[in-house]
This record gives sequence, structure tokens and C-alpha cells, in this order.
Amino acid sequence: MGNYLFLYDMKKTGWFIWLFLLPLFVVAQPHGLDYYINSAKANSPLVNKNKNDSKLQQLNLEQINSVLKKPMVNVEAGVLFAPIVSHDNDKTKFEWVSQGASDYAGYDQAFSDGGQYQACITAEQPLFTGSIYKSYEAKAEISKQINQNKINLTNHEIEQLVTHQYLLCLKAKKQREISRELLVKMKQQVGIMEHLVKNAIYKRTDLLLLQIEYQNFQLQNKTYETDYKNSLFDLNLLCGINDTAMVDLQDVKLSVRPDTVVHSNFLTGYRLDSMSVVSDRILFEQKY
Repeated sequence: MGNYLFLYDMKKTGWFIWLFLLPLFVVAQPHGLDYYINSAKANSPLVNKNKNDSKLQQLNLEQINSVLKKPMVNVEAGVLFAPIVSHDNDKTKFEWVSQGASDYAGYDQAFSDGGQYQACITAEQPLFTGSIYKSYEAKAEISKQINQNKINLTNHEIEQLVTHQYLLCLKAKKQREISRELLVKMKQQVGIMEHLVKNAIYKRTDLLLLQIEYQNFQLQNKTYETDYKNSLFDLNLLCGINDTAMVDLQDVKLSVRPDTVVHSNFLTGYRLDSMSVVSDRILFEQKY
């Protein structure tokens, strides 16, 4: 029984240690540049806006298709009540619809005919609208391409901004690491100097000067720690990441992509704008 309780306590202790160290493993997970760029693209309001605009273009095209190709049915109906008060046969009674009374008070039956009822059903079917719909379809396709090109431009700008901020974080990280190494070496030098002062090899003032320098290194190290935290928080804010945990950033190797030289989204934007103007002119001419 005692061995069983001992094993049970060891299992509980093991689970406790594992749960305690799990957040440390999570925090220690390194994040790379691609992680932040993908997060920024996914959380960008401009990218999501252009995607929604493309969906609206498709919905508008479906609405135009319904207007141009499907029939429109209208139903109109009217009812006129002409109630009277009949006095036939020395009896007074109210009638919604006259039964042919000759002595009555109310609407003139020669005019109202006892009431009027009418109904009208009309159906309109647009004809020869195929060319018009094709023009709207071409306009919608150009608008989608414009939205996609805006997304590409926004993604390009996001890559620039996130990469710049990521490099600032790496710079602050390197400065922090170098400062920590210098702080460790300076602490070792202070210990050596204390030993030399005790042996009367150096003066007490030399030790005080070295201790002051060590304190300056400590302040500088705190400054680098703060710079790294602020740079990392700015990176999370730029990417739309709601996280305040300290993470280890991976080193990055930057290189020029050859596809950016061949294809330019800026030139594509000018070309699509010209196509949009031509499409608007065609739609305007089809109205007359």
C-alpha cells in the first residue's frame, strides 16, 4: 500500500512538473518572418475589404442577370365598395352591396354600379439583352482583377513593413545578447579586481571605477531589454497578433526575388484602370 501511494505521489508530481514547464516550452517556440507576414496578411483590414468587394461584385452581377434575363410579373387589383342605406318596403337596412334598391341613400348606383372590382396582371420579359449582360460581366471581371491587384499591392506593402519591423526586432535582440555577454564579462572582471585589491595590487579607486562601469552596463542592458520588448510588441501590433509573450525570433536571410523584376503590380494597376474606363464607356453608350 505504501509503495502504491509513493508511485501515485510521483505521478502527481510528474504531471505537476510537466504542466509547469509546458508554458515555458510554448513561449520558447521560435517564430520566423513568414509567420508574422502570413498573420499580417490574414488580419489586414484592407485585404479583407478588397476580398469582400469582389464578393459584392459577384452578387451585383447575379442581380443584373436577374433583371436582364428573367421576367418581371406585376399584379394590380382595385376594389371600390359603394354601401347604401335601403328604404324599400318601408324598411331601413344597411347594404354593403346593393341588391337593386330603388329607394336608398348613398352612392349613386348608376355611377358606382353597386361596386367596382378590377385586377390586372402584367409580365415583362426583356429581349435582346445578351450584349448588355456581357458588358456588365466584363465590367465585373475587371473590377475583380482590380481588387485582386489591390490585394497584391497591399501584401507587398505588408511584406515591406513587417520585414522592416522584424529586422528592428532582430537588431534589438542582437544588442541584448551582446549586452548580456559584456555584462557577464564585466562581472567577472569586477570579481578579479576585488581579488587584486585585496592583495594590494590595485587601488580601491580602481575597483570603484570598474563597479561604476559595471552599473552602467546594467543600465544599458535594461535599455536593450526594453527596446526588444517594445520592438516585439510593435511587430505583434502591426501583424494583428494579440499576444504579449516574449518569443525567440529566428534569423532571416533576405534575397531579391526575380519575379518582382518581371511583373509589376503598379503597372498592372494602370492597365486595369484603363480597361475599367473603356468598360464604363461601353456601358454608357448602351444606354442610348
